[in-house]
Formats: sequence, structure tokens, C-alpha cells
Amino acid sequence: MAIAVRHLAAFEALADTLNFTRAAERLGLTQPALSATIQQLEAEVGVKLVERSSRAVRLTAAGSRVRPAAVDALWRWQAGVEEVRRLARSAEAVLSLSLVPSVMRLVLGDVVAFVSAELPDLRLATREASSEQVWRQVANGEATLGVATPWADADRSLEVEPLVADPFTVVLRPDHPLASRPALTWADLAAWPVIGLPRDTGVAQTLASHTSLPDAVRRPAHEATSSSGLRAMLEGGLGVAALPVLAAPVWAGASLVYLPVTDPSLARPLALIRRADHVPDAGERRLVAFLRARLEALTAMADRSPSTTQPVAGPDSH
Repeated sequence: MAIAVRHLAAFEALADTLNFTRAAERLGLTQPALSATIQQLEAEVGVKLVERSSRAVRLTAAGSRVRPAAVDALWRWQAGVEEVRRLARSAEAVLSLSLVPSVMRLVLGDVVAFVSAELPDLRLATREASSEQVWRQVANGEATLGVATPWADADRSLEVEPLVADPFTVVLRPDHPLASRPALTWADLAAWPVIGLPRDTGVAQTLASHTSLPDAVRRPAHEATSSSGLRAMLEGGLGVAALPVLAAPVWAGASLVYLPVTDPSLARPLALIRRADHVPDAGERRLVAFLRARLEALTAMADRSPSTTQPVAGPDSH
């Protein structure tokens, strides 16, 4: 019979207590079962490890010599079991993030670095989607968490946690008649063709929901479904675009500027979406706190950045 973990555990418990009754209780065994296990171990190693008299239990010289190695082997086995459990948990711990493109572009690299450094057991999966798709993916369990604009017709079983307000800006060519102004109002756009985004995006929904905005903004003359498409339309002079600041990444060498727009001041809300019955663990809470702080920092930087002559991109931004 090979030496098993139960033999080492029985020997260590008896060596620690020097009492068969207490050692058996610690292990959840009967005294006869403990005695049999010790005898099996002694038979396997070929020496007597324990001496038992009517008054006391003590280790033999061989038992005293064997004990450190037995403890070490037992500790290594326990550590190995914990490592197996850890790996099994990490294999199941997949956190799926569904993000609108602008958030994906801005924070994914930082999120990956944070998870790698701070949450190495977490398996991260990411999805890029429009706001409407983000809500649907969280609702049907395809994604654990989502970051998107709150959606009017969203599943009410979802929980919404506000993150940041992303202020709008107007993007246009530098030779456009409006480009010479330091700032614009929404009314200034009424006489110009506006390039909008698809209706399933948070940007389009935010603009359409504000009835005080000009019809040219709420029902744009043109629609761009991609970043490259919007860039071509803007640089070609087809119109102007209203985009949240975080949805306006830099286009190297692009001849475009953006201007702040007010009256009213308007921002795209970004929120964290999860199922109401979802219970986040400690790692997920840390990741959400990091994501919030990063978005807040990016929004603050955008608020402090120059308002003109800065090339921007569009709309992988929904």
C-alpha cells in the first residue's frame, strides 16, 4: 500500500496532539480508524513511529526524524490542491465587457494592462457594439458588463450605473463659415447639412431625444456608419458633425477642427450596464472602479483641451 495523504495527515495530527482522541476528532475519524491508519504508515515505512502506553503517546526517534518531512509533504500537497482550485476558478472566471467603440478605443489598452497587473486570474473577453447592441448583449447574457448610453427601450431587468457625461462638440472643415467662431450654439447648425450616426447609436439617440435642438441636428441630412466614411464626408465638405468629445479621436493629418457647442450644453451620458441579479465579485468591483476613474480622467482632459484647430476623428463612437 502506497503512502497517501491521509496517512501523513493522521501522523501529523497525532504528532501534534500526542493524543489519539483529540487527533481522531480533528480528522473526523474514530480512534480505531486512526490507529489503523498509523499502523499502515508504519508498515509502509518499515519502522515504528509512535509509542503508545496506558498513560501517554510519544514519537519514537524515527517518528521525530520523519515528522518534518511528513509535514513538508503534507504542506506541498495542500498547496498543490489550492493551486488546482485557483486554476479551475480562473478558467471559469470570464468577465465579458461589451463597449461602444469610442470607449473601446480609449480604454481597452488600459483595462488590459490593469487586469494583467492587478487581476491575473481574471479571463477578460471584450465585444465592440453600438449602444443598442450593448444593452441587448448584457440582457441575454452574452456580456457581463456593458458601457453605453442609456437606452430608452432597454430591458428593465438591467441595472444602470452612471459613469460620465461626455460633452458634445461640432466637427467641421477649417474653411467652413462657422469655423471662424470661437464657439457655436446648436441654432447655428440649423442652416447647414449635418452628418449623423445610425439610429442604434447612443449619439443619435441623445440628439434625437432633445426636442429643443434644430431639426437639422435631430434628423441629419447624411449618415455615416464608419469612421472612414465620416472623415470622407467631413473633408469633402458634405456637412458638419456633432460628436461627443470622447468619440472624436485624432485623425493624423486631417484638416478638421472642432468647436464647443452650447445653448443648451449637451452631453452624451455613458453608463455601466449589468443585469440586476448579477452579483459582482471583488475583482469585478476593482475593474469597474478603474474603468470609471479612467473615463473621468479622459473626460476632464477633453474639457481642458483646446477648442479649435485640433484634428479629430469620428464616429467609431457610438
